[in-house]
Amino acid sequence: MITRKSIALLALTAALAVFFFWNRNTAPSELEQQPPIVTLPKPPPPKPEVPMGKLIGEKLLHQYASDDTTLRDDLQAISRLSLSYITLVKNHANHPVGCNADLADAFHGKNPHQQRFLPDRHKVFNDEGEMIDRWQTPLFIHPVSAGRWEIRSAGPDRKLWTGDDLQLLPNGTFVEGFTKN
Repeated sequence: MITRKSIALLALTAALAVFFFWNRNTAPSELEQQPPIVTLPKPPPPKPEVPMGKLIGEKLLHQYASDDTTLRDDLQAISRLSLSYITLVKNHANHPVGCNADLADAFHGKNPHQQRFLPDRHKVFNDEGEMIDRWQTPLFIHPVSAGRWEIRSAGPDRKLWTGDDLQLLPNGTFVEGFTKN
């Protein structure tokens, strides 16, 4: 039979259990009394300096005047670069290009958008900044209309208006030798 003492002891034990259970979460522990340790995230490592990519002209003229290409390839590459200039700069009418030096300046970033197409030192330029052919002779650039040029190489004899000249017309056809258009 259950005695009063047993019931009292059981009630006291239950009361103590409830007391400790409830106070266990509310009493601050030693760890909770200390300020929290804040771990800051590590700063990202410094970004490596990204090397400059090649300019569009360097990509288009990467084989300019090489042993693996012909003079026709060279003139077509100059024509493609000129077309890229017209396409990207758009308002080229405000910056007319009438000769070799004008077109070379435009490729160097002297254009309305200051967009560079070629670096200052490139095999297509001589020391005076003119565009040259594979025999180091300045190309003859003749404007036909806004954004359209005839591009002529003097050829291996390095003299313009002789039989070995090669000229690229705006329509993409070539004329060999000296002809009056």
